[in-house]
Amino acid sequence: SKPFGFLVWGIQDLLHAVVGTTFDPSTVKHGNQPLEIWLSQKLEPFPTLQFGVADVEGRRVVVASIPAATRSPVKFDNHAMVRIG
Repeated sequence: SKPFGFLVWGIQDLLHAVVGTTFDPSTVKHGNQPLEIWLSQKLEPFPTLQFGVADVEGRRVVVASIPAATRSPVKFDNHAMVRIG
């Protein structure tokens, strides 16, 4: 029942320590396509993804906010992604 989900780069999974990242969503490509264009072709309906960059404890952290599906499950490559619970 949350309005957004988040993907975070630069935080260690188990300890949640800030480790930093070199990931830059504006420069990442899949094949010859920028990441956001490639995702827009694979996701249906295409959610409004927002990437943010912050300096945390002197290290670069990237956060992608992804809105919750409201009308139908989001499909990736025509496969529905459903979360239960």
